[in-house]
Amino acid sequence: MHARIMENNLKQILIQTKETNVILTKLFDVFLACSTLVNTRNTDVPPEIPAQKAYPEEELRTVKEAQTVLKVSRWKIDQLRNTGKLTTIKLEGGAVRLIPAELQALRYSYAVPKGKV
Repeated sequence: MHARIMENNLKQILIQTKETNVILTKLFDVFLACSTLVNTRNTDVPPEIPAQKAYPEEELRTVKEAQTVLKVSRWKIDQLRNTGKLTTIKLEGGAVRLIPAELQALRYSYAVPKGKV
């Protein structure tokens, strides 16, 4: 009688062990998939669209036009470009153009408080 009970107990333990191994294998697969995602997430950056392609040339503004919009000097425009507050787009031939939306945003954040608008 005791042998039969022990045999049944061993069978249950084996079944539970197999089920546990299946669960652990699945968890390990999920872990590997997640770690792969985490490791590749930062390297899978989509390529940047060149600025010339993103903005039609006729929509872009010259530095002289930017001076008029912001009512500031050429030096100030260069300073804003160098600090990254204005994106510089260089066209073929070396011409510099600026994004109108950035000029308008700066107009309200920079020029209005200074009484230039």
